[in-house]
Amino acid sequence: MLRQMIDDLTECNKFEIKIKDNKVTFYYYDKIKHFSSTSVVISSANKDVIISGNNLIIEQMFLEYVTISGNITKMEFKNNEK
Repeated sequence: MLRQMIDDLTECNKFEIKIKDNKVTFYYYDKIKHFSSTSVVISSANKDVIISGNNLIIEQMFLEYVTISGNITKMEFKNNEK
């Protein structure tokens, strides 16, 4: 039972992306590598997510998550393995 509780707790801290109403929310990200009104790069572990569009803004930003909104036209996923 204790092992299951620990597994459940650590499961909650995994990088996650949710898209809703033309907004993208990143949970448990490591950092924002780049931000401009046309491009945002969010990093987590060995992955980058690149959002492209126009009038991009950070709508909400907290330690656990960040929400990007605007005219999002493309999302790219890149592995940064060395």
